[in-house]
Amino acid sequence: MLAHKVDPRRELRLSRAERNIEYMFERCSQSGGRPLYLFLDEVDRLIDLDAIDNWRFFNLLAWAKDAGMVRFVLAGYRSIGRLVFGQERERANQASHGKRPLPATETPLLLAVEPLALSPLSRKDADALFAEPLISSEVQIENRTKVLECIWKATIGYPFLIQFFGHHLFRRGADRQPQHITEDDVSAVEESLELREFLETHFIENTLRHGIPVLPERSCAFLLAHADDADWTEQDFWEACRRHEVPLGTDNLGTIHRAVKNLSDAQILTCDHGRYSFAFPVMKKVLASSYPDITSALKALAGS
Repeated sequence: MLAHKVDPRRELRLSRAERNIEYMFERCSQSGGRPLYLFLDEVDRLIDLDAIDNWRFFNLLAWAKDAGMVRFVLAGYRSIGRLVFGQERERANQASHGKRPLPATETPLLLAVEPLALSPLSRKDADALFAEPLISSEVQIENRTKVLECIWKATIGYPFLIQFFGHHLFRRGADRQPQHITEDDVSAVEESLELREFLETHFIENTLRHGIPVLPERSCAFLLAHADDADWTEQDFWEACRRHEVPLGTDNLGTIHRAVKNLSDAQILTCDHGRYSFAFPVMKKVLASSYPDITSALKALAGS
């Protein structure tokens, strides 16, 4: 697949031998004089498989990087931490889920790449991301200050949510003459079935590991959605799981720590001075209303 993406014309003349791929890198980057730029998305499964194969693929990438032949961005969620920071944290995570730990081999890119965590936009950038495409499309924003304030409260600067609101508000505004959107349109999108489905899909897809639901993560999110308090410490999550008899394995505190950390990485929760809350308030509302019976929901999770 890599050969096909880099140079389809040479692909048929390449065998699977690493040296032939190295030769392709040398030729296509002019021996390092013009590095190839690679973007690899959803690499977690690739990392797990390559670890079992003694890092054949990532050793090749590390060699090409050190030789100046490639520069790359790797995007992932779970196992990518193992690739960047080492295997101990990932082995502990595997063990806490009752899985056979992955081989304890040192990674080729250990501390060799710069980790970048996604974070919300500033208020200024969030306003621009939402407003400028609408204005350039000649969709006017009535009472712009108020509309932008509503968008900010709903999205808290998360780009994927701003894009969702922008897309749906553009559709509403473009169907009118003259083309425009109002504060009422923002409220309509915020209460829409489309937003509910969008957020539920975001939650479900980001609490899977290799296609299997991660019980501690989903349980912690459900429990916080039904809590009276807006934010919890890790101890609050642990005590709530204990009261509801959520199975966490032998390393209870470690399991809770990893669960809320992963939920934060997935932009479902956010953390401020050790206290976790939902990254955007509408997610709490969606989970609480979609799963109103917390006891039944937790039992269903445990049985899945």
